[in-house]
Amino acid sequence: MPIRRYPRIAVRIPVVLDTLGGNSTNKGEIKQLSLGGCLIEVDNSLPRGKVVWLSFSLGEFHIKTAAKAEYQSAKDGLTYVGASFAEFTPLNFKTIKHFINNHLALHGSIFENPVVLPNDSKDFLTLF
Repeated sequence: MPIRRYPRIAVRIPVVLDTLGGNSTNKGEIKQLSLGGCLIEVDNSLPRGKVVWLSFSLGEFHIKTAAKAEYQSAKDGLTYVGASFAEFTPLNFKTIKHFINNHLALHGSIFENPVVLPNDSKDFLTLF
């Protein structure tokens, strides 16, 4: 089982991926979400290391945040990108955390036992 910093939940959230230069847009769907990143089903491939803007909504809140493509895989003719969040505003962090906690209370997580890795320098949960 992979080591995870945060619980990961299964979702179906439409997302728009924009390159940082603004010259390319890709659409997709977030399939898994955590405070550390997400798994996205995309229309077009995204090379490892590429940083993009992710835009998606969680209820009434709109999130726009930078994310870095960590890996890409294909299954059954679909392309998936695992992306780590590259930056968060405090409001985005708090909004996603609240959304995930509500989801966990109702449905549980994909990975039940997140592991805090030793290089985590701050306990983000105490910030809010």
